[in-house]
Amino acid sequence: MQVRCFLVLAVIALSPSAGRAENTLFVAGGPLLGASIHDGPNGLLIGGELSAGWLHLSKDTENPPPPFWLGAYADGLYDSGPEAGRVSFGPELGFFIFGLDAGVVHDLGGTGRWGYSGRWSLSIPVSWTDRSKHPKLTTITTLSIYVRGVTWRDGSPGHAELGLLVKWALPALAGG
Repeated sequence: MQVRCFLVLAVIALSPSAGRAENTLFVAGGPLLGASIHDGPNGLLIGGELSAGWLHLSKDTENPPPPFWLGAYADGLYDSGPEAGRVSFGPELGFFIFGLDAGVVHDLGGTGRWGYSGRWSLSIPVSWTDRSKHPKLTTITTLSIYVRGVTWRDGSPGHAELGLLVKWALPALAGG
């Protein structure tokens, strides 16, 4: 399924409309805060995330289509429920304000177990530095609400997360 999504986005990126677009490589990062729901004690989450990817924006000012992006993420967090840290990494993609990612998760607690995660997010831009004011630097700040599910390869019970993520995005390389 993930391969098909990336192929569809690649075809869109190579379509004739891509010539009328601004394509930007970006790096984004920021803190996350949330809650986890376990079979055992539930917990509070605190951590951070770093993403890198490709953002496609239309240059059509009259009727621009929604932006889309694809890339990769890595995050680390502490969960007060099991009193353990976790790290995860994997691909991400998004369209307009909706994002999806899927990754590999490693429990940094005593178990050292590995698993998989899937996350849906809704991202709202809260700040945008316009290039007309700062031609050398464009920044985007987003507030994301997310829901993530984690399953463990060893068969132990998984858990769910609900959280907020604030990310500051900087262009790594401007094109178009």
